[in-house]
Formats: sequence, C-alpha cells, structure tokens
Amino acid sequence: AIQTSVTQYIADPSPIVRKNGIKLISKIYEYNPFYFKPLIIDFLQQILLSMVSTTNIADSAIIASFLATITKHCKAIINELFQQ
Repeated sequence: AIQTSVTQYIADPSPIVRKNGIKLISKIYEYNPFYFKPLIIDFLQQILLSMVSTTNIADSAIIASFLATITKHCKAIINELFQQ
C-alpha cells in the first residue's frame, strides 16, 4: 500500500507534491531498494525526456527544479546507479 502511495506522489501534477515525493523516496529507499530503484530510474528517464522534448521555457524551469531536488536528496542513489 505504501508503494502505491509513493508512486502517486511522484506522478502528481503538482510540482510541490512531486518534490516532496522525491524527498520521501530518498528517505525510505534503503528499506526497499529493489522496489524504489526502478521507480527512480523511470522517473529520471521521464524527466530527461521531458527536458529534451519541451519547447516551453516555463516547463523547462519546472523540470530543472526536479533535477535539482533529485540531485540534492538522492545523491547516494544516483551514485549507486552509475557505479553498476
């Protein structure tokens, strides 16, 4: 049940809710990395795809703020992904 709730946080249309979802995942990742790792990878792929495909500057700013939140709160997770 908690896994579904967390997924809903990062799928929410509100940037504030999404950022809070990223923070939440960064705190609970260590308890179930096998579930959250693919979720984080998918989220990063969506963000990067959105960033290269948008022509709207306001959307780009929102997307960039997600990247800033991810790099701030998920450093250990990102390092783990790139060490494989």
